[in-house]
Amino acid sequence: MKENNPLVVIGGMGPQASAEVHRRLVRMAMSSSDVSFPEIIVLSLPIPDFISNTNNIKVALEVIINEGHKATVFNPSITMMACNTAHILFDEINQKLPNLRMRSLIDAVVSQVIHRNIKKIGLLASPTTIKTKLYQNSFEQADVICVLPETNDLSKLERIIRSTIADNLTISHKQMLHEIVQKLLADGCDAVLLGCTELPVAFGEIKDPRILDSIQVLCETMLDEHNKN
Repeated sequence: MKENNPLVVIGGMGPQASAEVHRRLVRMAMSSSDVSFPEIIVLSLPIPDFISNTNNIKVALEVIINEGHKATVFNPSITMMACNTAHILFDEINQKLPNLRMRSLIDAVVSQVIHRNIKKIGLLASPTTIKTKLYQNSFEQADVICVLPETNDLSKLERIIRSTIADNLTISHKQMLHEIVQKLLADGCDAVLLGCTELPVAFGEIKDPRILDSIQVLCETMLDEHNKN
């Protein structure tokens, strides 16, 4: 692994998920006997809430562009956003900051779904991610059936996400999340995607291979790309 080109994580949306990304990157890099420890730069940005309020998207874009521009001086080997919802801004950010060498988490997840030959997937995500069809459109192009939770469960998911961001997660939240996942699997989904980076934090240890963790995909993608440079 090249040590002179750092990994850059654009985070802060929210901070708990960003911290988990950093923790896993360190753990995964250190567990590989043939690589050295990479330099990791985490931009934990105070970005206004756009989990369900798309009115804040323009402000969020300005913050990410301004702070991301500062990170270009580090000449990163790869940059990824530790937030699925923020990928509604991916094309604009990538166009304005090409030197960040950004990779899309959405594309990385879909590639893994295709690689695993998953034909029907349950999607757990924020209201904005679902409303903008970030994943639905990509899955449709890949001929993968995307199943959303019931309306009541979508409301529960937003509460779980917000509680995780606020570091106010309870056992009840965790139980709710597990129940929603099991419903989708029982309904015939081949896999369930935790398509908001707060959800793996809330879920805890994942033992079922049918549960796809977007944080894990992000970390694997970053380290794989970093090793190529």
